[in-house]
Amino acid sequence: MGFYKSIEEIEKDIEILKLKSDIQEEKLKLRMYHAKEDLAPQNLFRELLAQTSIGISVIKLIGRFLRRKK
Repeated sequence: MGFYKSIEEIEKDIEILKLKSDIQEEKLKLRMYHAKEDLAPQNLFRELLAQTSIGISVIKLIGRFLRRKK
């Protein structure tokens, strides 16, 4: 950008800026989609189980509970 010699140069820069803006908007939409997916209850629970030893403990407790019921 800077000094322009013709209207076409201005229009070209405007189109480039519009395309850059559109790209940023689509990137934001994608980030929001992924954030929404990550925050879905089933994904939060799965992540909790995967990231902590609680998951293993819960599975063991459920197994013990089910064995006692028989």
